[in-house]
Amino acid sequence: KHRLRFLAAVAGTVLPRSLSCFTFAPALSCPVQRRPYLTAEEEHKSYASQHYSKRWVSIPSEDFASPDFLESPSYLVAHKRGRSSNMIRRSPSLSGLTICRGWTSHATKALKLAVEAVVRANPILTGVVYEAKKAFVLPLGGTSELRIRPGVYTPESHAFVTEVNAPEFSPPPSQWINDAEALNYASEKIAPLMDEIDFTYDQVRHKTPLFSVRIMHLPDGYFAYSIRMSHAVVDGVTYFDLISQIASYMNGWTPKPIEWDNPLKSSHELYPDSFSKRDADISYGGPFLLGILKNYAAHQHRQLKYLLLSKDKIREKRNQIRSQYVASGVRNGQTQGKVSANDIITAALCQVCRSTHIFAFTQNCRGIKDGVAHQDGGNYFWEIPFPREACTDPLVFRSIFEKGAYYETNALPALPFQNGRVGRITSLASVTQRILFPGTEIVCQFPFASFVKDIPMDVAIIFRVNRENWGVLHNFFKLGQSDLLDDILV
Repeated sequence: KHRLRFLAAVAGTVLPRSLSCFTFAPALSCPVQRRPYLTAEEEHKSYASQHYSKRWVSIPSEDFASPDFLESPSYLVAHKRGRSSNMIRRSPSLSGLTICRGWTSHATKALKLAVEAVVRANPILTGVVYEAKKAFVLPLGGTSELRIRPGVYTPESHAFVTEVNAPEFSPPPSQWINDAEALNYASEKIAPLMDEIDFTYDQVRHKTPLFSVRIMHLPDGYFAYSIRMSHAVVDGVTYFDLISQIASYMNGWTPKPIEWDNPLKSSHELYPDSFSKRDADISYGGPFLLGILKNYAAHQHRQLKYLLLSKDKIREKRNQIRSQYVASGVRNGQTQGKVSANDIITAALCQVCRSTHIFAFTQNCRGIKDGVAHQDGGNYFWEIPFPREACTDPLVFRSIFEKGAYYETNALPALPFQNGRVGRITSLASVTQRILFPGTEIVCQFPFASFVKDIPMDVAIIFRVNRENWGVLHNFFKLGQSDLLDDILV
């Protein structure tokens, strides 16, 4: 069923579901005001009630359907212009799994209250997505205008947090030997019970909630939670901003507000402004479609794999690259020998993947694009193509990342797209936020494998596992040798 849906989506010149799952961006940091630790449920309720959105409580439920309210820029999420409308309509929800230890029943109560507070502070999460307008133009498929009708699932009528029964554990979580065993066990045994990936078109058809949380109490004081949000509402940055709000409410901090009213949200395109019509047609039109269809015949041979990478080893490699740069006497005006952990991981993936010629990374355009601020909520990202072979050097990728482009206008080659030799590398590491409560500790967190399942192209997701390790989820078709990857693997 999912493969048929994917082919139907591609027939509409739509991006595959994983191409736009997350946003690649520098970490957004904002100081928060620390409040006294809240130890009683009544204090949580009192605190949350003081910080609930005034906009929510001031609007009667019957006014949510009024034309003036629905025409607000907050609830227009995808205009019928361009490629982004189709991409959002056929994208999966954003979600992932986190395993904690040291969790208590009081932490569960605090989590439920914090989720309710976040829903009230962001009324868009109470809605359903629907198609306000639809057009169909052969052979490129249909376009649609997507809107959110808020107030359908309110905190008074709907439980946003669902508890899932835990499976039988052997061994129990307290006997997991290391992070690798924890990641493997959680991804194989726990993730299938917590995963609830759906697509925007499913949400349009069935009017399902845009936001939900699943929790699971595990033996020995361990705890698992997954948070799902519709891609019609958020990209990776906004997804983790909402998680940060949940953590703030749980711990008595003042959450950083999210602005939903930017009118650019509905017309933003996923390719950079330097793209010409020719470049956009190659990247998301006929050549791209042809390549995807070529790849689909061999898609069943792809295997999903998690890689565990050591932060200490990556730090050593960064220092080594910096020392070699200084010793060589070569001066690069852009990078100056500076590399990040993401640069090294991306270069290692470019070395090990042998079935893609052009990758693209997703770049957060908040603070870069005119009129889009760091606190704006929605889908604000660009996909930047670059040649895989050139970026086997971390310094080269760093220069491309800082420039925000590799190919000049009208210089994007069409042949790799026609042959299906294109892929995506997406990083969540710099934008990851965690939900912690006093006394709790993150064991591991990772995206669900369903993000890249059934995608007939090379896709990799870089993520933060815990304080000690990074992780990669990929489905590369052909693999080669990478000394750099060997050096940083746990």
